[in-house]
This record gives sequence, C-alpha cells and structure tokens, in this order.
Amino acid sequence: MPAFFIPGTNTPEEATELWIAIVRFARENGYQPTERRIFSLAYRRGERDHFAEVGKMEPQFPGEGIVYAILDASLFYLICKRDRGVERGIPVLVGKHDAFRANDFD
Repeated sequence: MPAFFIPGTNTPEEATELWIAIVRFARENGYQPTERRIFSLAYRRGERDHFAEVGKMEPQFPGEGIVYAILDASLFYLICKRDRGVERGIPVLVGKHDAFRANDFD
C-alpha cells in the first residue's frame, strides 16, 4: 500500500491536516471514526462488488468525484468525497457486514 495521502494536498502535513478536519466533521455529524487510515475498501451492494480507493472515483456514485478518505466508524465505513463528508453532506455509508476487505495505508 502507498504512504498516506489525500488528493489535492502537496505535503504529508497538509494531508494530515485535511484528514483531521474530515474526522472532526464526521464526529460533528454523529459518527465515531477511529484513527485508522484506510487506503481502499472492497464491499458488496446488492448483487455487485465494489472497490473504493483514495484518489479514485467511487464506483457506486462516480459522478460525485474522487474519494478523499475512508474512515472506520463503529458500524460503518465512511467513504468521504468533497460533497459527501469532506466539505458538506454525509459520507457514503458502507455497513461493516457488507465490507470484505479494507486495506490500510503503509
């Protein structure tokens, strides 16, 4: 797995600052994210398998932009994109029971 990054940031310090802001926003909206930094997530929705990866388009809602962060919250994984969990809105929620693989950053 790659070293930790967030799209649109230029340094590890900027990436960490933005990640902290994303975690804070999630907590303000009632989620309980851990400190875990997830690079990619494989999950099933309906009859289809999906794969979300930081820095790429999220497969379920591709028109909404790229994935900035994937957070580990108590019952859910939170896939955060600019309009869904980063600047506003709620993240894409994936139930832990629907996920079959989560890969962390190095």
